[in-house]
Amino acid sequence: RPLFLGLDLSTQQLKAVILDDSLVVVHTESVNFSREFPQFGTIDGVIRSPSSPSLVFTPVSLWLSSLDLLLSRLSLHSHFSLSDIKAVSGTAQQHGTVYWTREGENNLERLKDAQGKNIDQALKGSFSKAECPIWMDSSTGEFVDHFDSVIPDLNRITGSRAYHRFSGMQIAKIFKYEREIYDNTTRISLISSFLASIFSGKITPIDQSDACGMNLLDIQTSNWSPLCLSLVVNSQDDGLISDLRSKLGQTIPASTDLGSISPFFVSRFGFSPECRVVSFTGDNLSSIADLNISSGDVILSLGTSDTAIYCSSSFTPLERGHVFIHPTNEGDFVNLICYKNGSLTRERIREGCGLTWTTVSSTLAETPVGNDGAIGIYFDMDEIEPRVRAGNYRWNEKGDRVDSFPFSREMRAVLESQCLHLRSNCPQEINRVILTGGASNNPDIRQMMADVFGRRVFTAAVADSAAQGGAKRARYVYNAPPVPYSAYFTVDVTLVAEPKPSNVAIYSNLLSVYREREASLLHS
Repeated sequence: RPLFLGLDLSTQQLKAVILDDSLVVVHTESVNFSREFPQFGTIDGVIRSPSSPSLVFTPVSLWLSSLDLLLSRLSLHSHFSLSDIKAVSGTAQQHGTVYWTREGENNLERLKDAQGKNIDQALKGSFSKAECPIWMDSSTGEFVDHFDSVIPDLNRITGSRAYHRFSGMQIAKIFKYEREIYDNTTRISLISSFLASIFSGKITPIDQSDACGMNLLDIQTSNWSPLCLSLVVNSQDDGLISDLRSKLGQTIPASTDLGSISPFFVSRFGFSPECRVVSFTGDNLSSIADLNISSGDVILSLGTSDTAIYCSSSFTPLERGHVFIHPTNEGDFVNLICYKNGSLTRERIREGCGLTWTTVSSTLAETPVGNDGAIGIYFDMDEIEPRVRAGNYRWNEKGDRVDSFPFSREMRAVLESQCLHLRSNCPQEINRVILTGGASNNPDIRQMMADVFGRRVFTAAVADSAAQGGAKRARYVYNAPPVPYSAYFTVDVTLVAEPKPSNVAIYSNLLSVYREREASLLHS
């Protein structure tokens, strides 16, 4: 039977979802980076520099080893065969960059001859930089300032203002401070195109949707902006700009057939030589492909980072947030607002209060909805929306700053502030809210979202929307139907929470107070 494989390389794990041609989930599999590969020394999938906490990265070898382990496990199952996979696609955490050497390009071509080797062994020496800077990294402040000063309306070109985690800032930092690594680099991939390259056995182009998260792509032409490239190399020299353009390569639409899978995967894991590889994209964009949302829908992806996503038919720059080229609907755009502090912050507060998620409900019941006007804002890392330093910021019901809350109030404060944070930057006209990600399974969070947004809340049929979006795009490209993507899939969501009018009124009043508290942090 025809099967389709979708992969999701997130911050903490690599996940696979296999769908059949009726979109039934045949199997899921995952590899947790830190638990299954402790030798790499990561915590929650990343390494933070002891000397510079803003420097956050992941070894490329960890991802390669995890991919080999995941596919090895999939190849051993008896209720399906990897030889029935007709197409593979997937997704990855956005903004991270991978730096290939010339030898790396050759190693990809020679993968078919790497008999008896795992993926990591076969690609030894392929990368000029062994560690990949990821979206959590905020060590690029000087380059953000430079972009802001030269192009104050950068969001009108690239869809976003300058951000620490965006790929252009990371490349500029390497160009200035690790020039030997930059000069030894022949191609630069995003993590998504890095994965696609491995499956294809050749360097594959960056897809246009994920490229919007680099601060380098002119979103209206889908070409690299010469002005932005010149800021990365800090020069108007045509040779340097041309060299960077060459390293980045051309861009392609997000649902492009890249050709047949590398013979390496046929011999090592049992894929069919006819299996197609479809371009990979960013994780939030892949959730859009999975849920196939329409105007008026808002997706809230609750994971390591929390993300609000909604769609539009025309490009309008956002002052706070990002605009991406839609991964499946030609001519449309995705509006996305990402908040750095998500599940890890929720977990820290929960653990600090001595609670389990089972006991959180009873603790919330001890405090009134709205916390009597007390507000806590919690950032474990420097936040990007808004740009505020890491810290715990608390105000009592009188609006006075305080150092602590009782545990019951603290737990309510972190959940309410994160819900209000998401609501504060979403459009006023909303039809419904769709939750995805791990926290979407929590009934207290579901109800709080319904009350804060004042709308019905739905969840997707599965929490693995990013990986499933990859499998759906693979199926669409393989089957090549004569209808657009938006007409090819139905949205499978389940109603999980109805707004309570009394709570909606409380949060509606509290939203303006929250915005004032948040604004005060910008000026402190």
